[in-house]
Amino acid sequence: MSLLQDFFDFLVEPSLPRFAGTRVTAPVLGRVVARNTQPFWQERGWVLRGENLSGFYRTRFGAFRGVVLRAMSAQREYRIFDPPRALLGGDHGSCFMARGPREFFVHWTLQPESLDHGIRTIEQYILEALS
Repeated sequence: MSLLQDFFDFLVEPSLPRFAGTRVTAPVLGRVVARNTQPFWQERGWVLRGENLSGFYRTRFGAFRGVVLRAMSAQREYRIFDPPRALLGGDHGSCFMARGPREFFVHWTLQPESLDHGIRTIEQYILEALS
């Protein structure tokens, strides 16, 4: 590519936002941006300690502490601490079973297909309950 072509690419390329220090770019003249290959749970800041995962179910209404026991096995157990009352009284309220005064176990009819899917589903339930 010539210096002149680089200059024109700079002028034509739209100004896009930066995320986590990385500039997001649109495909211009055949440029391709690599997709983030990091799992959703890592991207959201969840941390694996031993066989358990801890983090926060995040929505625009707030973040709610959670843990996934036996996170890397097929028998995962999702928990949430201090969930919003609207979640417990909402459409999916029966899915959340008390395991103490502040801790709730999530009961699934069908186990989520992946760890990421389980976290996203709980976040969606919270969002629906609070919307």
